[in-house]
Amino acid sequence: MTDLLQRARARIDWGLAGLPAALALVAIAGLVLWDASPSLSHYMHLAGPDHHDETAAPEPLALAGLFSAAWLLMTVAHMVPTMIPLLAAFRKVTGEREWRHGLMLAVVAGFLTVWAVAGIVVSAVHVGILEALSGVHLDALGPWLLVFTLALAGNYQLSRYANRCLHACRTPLSFLAGRWTGTGRPGREAFGVGLDYGRSCLGCCAALMVVMFAVGSAGHGWMVLFALLSVLQKNAPWGPKLSKPIGVAFLAAATIIAFVQVMDVIGPGRTL
Repeated sequence: MTDLLQRARARIDWGLAGLPAALALVAIAGLVLWDASPSLSHYMHLAGPDHHDETAAPEPLALAGLFSAAWLLMTVAHMVPTMIPLLAAFRKVTGEREWRHGLMLAVVAGFLTVWAVAGIVVSAVHVGILEALSGVHLDALGPWLLVFTLALAGNYQLSRYANRCLHACRTPLSFLAGRWTGTGRPGREAFGVGLDYGRSCLGCCAALMVVMFAVGSAGHGWMVLFALLSVLQKNAPWGPKLSKPIGVAFLAAATIIAFVQVMDVIGPGRTL
């Protein structure tokens, strides 16, 4: 194991970026096509059209499936590229194994499994909220749901747990040390490496991903920004310094939106 980790510490071969980049480009194309389809983009966000339009709204199970698919596309597009350091280290330790490319895919599959399960949970909560608010005009309630999402994400981003997960994600060798032996069942071990890294990545990027999902209807520009923040936070030398400003920015945005909504309710010429 010591020899394997020493090889993994070698300079990263950024040529490995081809696999994550290809997956990301396919997912981005899927998101663009999704956004261009009125029948799909119509249901992507909480602040969307009035849910009690029964002629347009799919069944809850179908709606959950749509949101899960959208979440997975966003994960592949924005989270898989952040795996490059881990995949580079894993490529070093697998050496010239006959099935090294399959093992690499197993790592990615383990990573995506964690995010897919998270997407199902988020989708269930999303659909549950829509069902609970059936009959309520979401155009009016949508900003308050965004306030709640931003406040929750901001507090989570500033938590010790998110910070621990970020530290783990920035040290990919720890996942190889804990899971990879190169003996026994390498496919299973590779999948386990992806699972462990996926859990850690979810822990450090959950706030960014949820907010990205919530504001995605405002344009792909916001999604690109949050994806960039995820990459920098996990891989840039000064990445950890971004965590606190991001959390504070979420809380500030929640406060500003809430203030604007309260002032709209009060109306001009009146005070609290």
